[in-house]
Amino acid sequence: RVQMDKGDEGTSVYTNGEALYYNFQRPQGAMNDPRRMVKRYFKRIDYADPQHGSAGPAINVPGDVIAADGDTIYTRDWVWEEQDPRTLVGRLTIDNDLAYLQASRVFSERSVSAVKLDGAGHMLVSSDPAYSTSYVPVRPPTATAEQSQHKLSILDAQSLEVSGETNIDSWATFQDATSGRALFSVSGGLLVVNVSDPTKPAAQAYFPTLAWPN
Repeated sequence: RVQMDKGDEGTSVYTNGEALYYNFQRPQGAMNDPRRMVKRYFKRIDYADPQHGSAGPAINVPGDVIAADGDTIYTRDWVWEEQDPRTLVGRLTIDNDLAYLQASRVFSERSVSAVKLDGAGHMLVSSDPAYSTSYVPVRPPTATAEQSQHKLSILDAQSLEVSGETNIDSWATFQDATSGRALFSVSGGLLVVNVSDPTKPAAQAYFPTLAWPN
């Protein structure tokens, strides 16, 4: 067990197989503003020896850590507003217990559900139509049917520029990525999407499994 500060509110955890990233927030007051605000942090927990896990310092970041590669981390920050719901994904580098924002990408009117690194210089992002605080789907009058689809976006892992996108059926769940491939669990099997050419992602293969694949 690793003891955390009682005043910290845990939000999520992420592991890349090497360490556990514990995401949490702390209340943050603002002068002349009655709204509830927080500052977001993470602690990297080394569990090489599970009986003696050690947590690193609290590092302030925008949102939750959702992917990590060495000293580079990727974060997701939820922003819920009545007229402009959006998700911010950022790439940061850690140096001397401080996080430095290197690049970011806003997914306007969309909610990012999963992010995976493919090990080949790309970050794959699964997103859905955003929802307002009243849990009503947000679809402005100018939105098209395509904008309301589930979507897979292929981003450059450094600049976070979008290289390509494709619509994905709503019952497919983004599970993992490897070089040139995105893996989705679907009813009765595993769907492989070829993203080796980011500008032309396409479904490549379907493998049936017994029951729902985990």
